[in-house]
Amino acid sequence: MRTRYPGTCAVCRSPVEAGKGEYDPKTRTLKCDPCAGVRPMADTKPMIQVTREGTQTVSFKPTSYLGGELFNKYRNAIAGSRFVASTKTNTAPIERSLAIVNALSAAGFLVDIPPELASALQALRAKQQGMVASASERAVEIDRKLQERGLTLFPFQKVGIQWIASRTGALLADEMGLGKTIQIVVAIPEEAPVIVVAAAVAKGVWAREIARWRPDLRPVVLEGRASFRWPEKGEAVITNFDVLPRAPVAGESNNNRVQLTGDPLDGTVLVGDEIHAIKSSKSLRTQSFRAISEKVRAKGGRVWLATGTPLLNKPPELWTILQAADIAREAFGSYNAFVEAFGGTPGEWGGYEWGDPKPSVVENIRRVSLRRMRADVLPELPVKTWQQVPVDLGAKQAKAIDKATDFILSLFPTAWEKLMSDEDPWEAESKATNPLTPNDIEGARQLMLETSKTNFEAMSNGRKLLARAKIPAMLEFIEDFEEQNEPLVVFSVHREPIDLLASREGWAVITGDTPAEERTRIENDFQAGKLKGVGGTIKAAGVAITLTRAHHALFVDRDFTPGLNDQAEDRVCRIGQTRGVVIHDLVANHPLDRILYEILGKKETIIEASVDAARATPESAPPALLPEIDFEALARLAEEEVKALSEAERIANERRQKAEAEKLAYETELATAKKEGRVVAKPFLAPGRRGPETPREEWALRALITLNHLDPDMARSRNDVGFNGSDSGYGHVLGGRLYDGLTAKEWQVAVALCTKYWRQVGRPPN
Repeated sequence: MRTRYPGTCAVCRSPVEAGKGEYDPKTRTLKCDPCAGVRPMADTKPMIQVTREGTQTVSFKPTSYLGGELFNKYRNAIAGSRFVASTKTNTAPIERSLAIVNALSAAGFLVDIPPELASALQALRAKQQGMVASASERAVEIDRKLQERGLTLFPFQKVGIQWIASRTGALLADEMGLGKTIQIVVAIPEEAPVIVVAAAVAKGVWAREIARWRPDLRPVVLEGRASFRWPEKGEAVITNFDVLPRAPVAGESNNNRVQLTGDPLDGTVLVGDEIHAIKSSKSLRTQSFRAISEKVRAKGGRVWLATGTPLLNKPPELWTILQAADIAREAFGSYNAFVEAFGGTPGEWGGYEWGDPKPSVVENIRRVSLRRMRADVLPELPVKTWQQVPVDLGAKQAKAIDKATDFILSLFPTAWEKLMSDEDPWEAESKATNPLTPNDIEGARQLMLETSKTNFEAMSNGRKLLARAKIPAMLEFIEDFEEQNEPLVVFSVHREPIDLLASREGWAVITGDTPAEERTRIENDFQAGKLKGVGGTIKAAGVAITLTRAHHALFVDRDFTPGLNDQAEDRVCRIGQTRGVVIHDLVANHPLDRILYEILGKKETIIEASVDAARATPESAPPALLPEIDFEALARLAEEEVKALSEAERIANERRQKAEAEKLAYETELATAKKEGRVVAKPFLAPGRRGPETPREEWALRALITLNHLDPDMARSRNDVGFNGSDSGYGHVLGGRLYDGLTAKEWQVAVALCTKYWRQVGRPPN
C-alpha cells in the first residue's frame, strides 16, 4: 500500500515522501518506489497478468498490490470471474475474457497477454463477429419477406438479434408480446444443433416459427419422458420442462426417471423459453435444465434464456434463472453480493428478508440481459388501463370465508373483528367500545401479509370460496359485453369460474387439461370472430397464445405471482393490438381480497426497482456487443511498462550499492570519531532532517556535544557545569538526535539554547 507518511527506505536508506513509497503493514517496512519495483505513481499504471488455464479458462492476476479505489476498479472490471484463493487469481471462461480485457483496459490497467492467448481471443472475436454478421443478414432477408406481407421487423428486434448472437450466455427479458421468439430464432447460427425447452403448450409455436423463418433448421417436437435426445447438426429438438431427463447423481441408480446421458455436438445452442419455470433452485426441472446447460457449455455451445418475467416473486428466483446460463456471477459477482444488492437480511426463521434494491442492481442486470418495454419501443401500441369492479358478498358467503380463515381469529380475535368492519382496516384508531392499539392492528396486518407462511391451506380455502362467490358478478359482467357484441377474455386462478364458462354458448376455455391442438383451434376461432369470448386459468392461458381481438380482459381473481398476472394480461395487449386495453378486476369487500393486492403491490415494487429499471430505452446506450480490442497496442504498452520497471530496478540497484558504500564509510568514520570524541551525522537522513549547514549550526553541534558530556547526571546535582535543571531534558534530546540530523526548527532552538551557556562552550560566531 502507498505510504501515508514520510520516512526512510528500508533498503537503500533514501528519504521517501508521503504518498510515494510502498509500505508493507505485515513487516512494517517502507520502500521507495524503485526498491519496491514500481515507478513513481504519476508515471505508472498497474499491470494485470492474463494467462490461459487449460483450453476454456483464462486467469487474471495483478502484478503488484492494488489498494483502495484501484482495487474497486479491478473488481468491477473482472465482474463475472471466480476468485481462486490458492493462487490468488480470478478465472473466467474464455468467452467472457474479451469483455474483461476490454473493461480492464478501459479502467486504466495495463494488460499483459501472451501472444498465443491474444491470437486465441482474436480468433474467438472473429468467430463471434461472423455470427453477428450472419444474424444481421438473416434479419434483413426475413424483414424483406415480412414487407411483402405489409409487415416488418421492428428496429428494437434487429438490435436484439445482434445482441443475442454476440453472446454465449444471455437473458432476453423483453416485456411480453414484443417478439422474443423470432429474435432468438433469427439469431441461431446456420445449421447449428438446437435444443428448445419450453412450456408444453408452446412447443407448437416454436416448431411453427422455426419452420417459417429458418428453412436451414429441421424442427422436431419430442413427446414423452423418454423422448429426449441430443440434436444433430441443423436440427432443432423441441421439448418441454416436465419431461427433461433427470440430472445424473453420482452413486445413485434410480429408474423412476430417465437420466441425462451422452454429450451434445460442439456449438449446440440451448434455448430456455419462459425460463421462469425453473425459478426454484430445488426443483427437478431446474436441476435437469442446468445439467443440460453444463454439457452444452462444456462443448463450446450457447445458452440463451427468454422470459418477460425474470423476477416473479422474490430476488433469489432471478439468481436461479441467471445460473441456468452461468451468467449470475457475471452479473453480480457472488451470491453474497447479490443478497447485499437486493437489501437482503437474515430472516427470523431462516432465509432472507428482502428490502429495496440498490441502484447498482440496474447495471448488474444489464451486464447479462436485454429488456425492452412496450411503452419505450412501441409507443404507438395501445396502453393498458386498470379498473376495479366492486363485488358485495352476502352474509352467508362472508361467514363461510371467515370460517375457512378462522386461524387468524384464534390469534388476533379483536384485530380480525376490526379488519372485518366497514371502517378502513388499516387505521390504528377505532370507534368501537374496545378500541384497538396500534400493535393490534399492525400485528394483524403483518400476519395477513405473511398468511401464506402461517397457514397456506387456510388461505387457499378462503380464496377458493372468494372465487366462487364472485361467479354471479362475473356472469353479469359477461352478459353486458355479449349484449354489446364486444369480445372478452376472462382469467382466474381457480378452475370453478372457468369451467362454468365451458358450457356457455359462444365460449371456449383453456385450462391445464386443454391439448395443444385445441389451444391453437380456440386461438384461431377467437381471432377470426367465431367466439364471443375465451376463459382460461392464469397459468394455462397466460402463455403462448394471442387474443388481440379483445381489448377487454376480466380477472375474477389474481395469482400471488405478479409476473403470471402480467403474462395473462399480455395475451390481449401485444403486437397486433390496435385499441386501448382495459383490464377489469373483480374485488370483493373482504380483507382477504384486499390483502392480495397489497402483497402484489409489495412484490411489484421490487420488480420495478430492479428488472424493469434495467430496461433499455431509446435514450439509453445501445447494448454492448463485441468489444473492439487492439491486442497489438496492449502488447506494446505492456512491453513499455516492463522496460520501465526494468529501468526502475536498475535505479534501485544503483541506490542499494550507493547505500552500502555510504554505510561502510559511515561505520568506519564513526569508529574513528568515537575515539576522538566527535559526532558524525548519518549520510542517509529522514526527510526534513539534516546536518549543520551554517557556522552557527556547526558551533551548536560542538556545544551540544560538550554540554551533554559535562551533564551526565542530567542536572541532578548542582556542579555549575552542563545544563541547568530546566534545560537538561531537551538539551539531551537534541544531543541524541544529532546522529539522525535535526530539522531546521531544531537547529534554531539548538543555537539559542547553547548561547545561554557561552561561558562553558564559547561565544557563537556572528
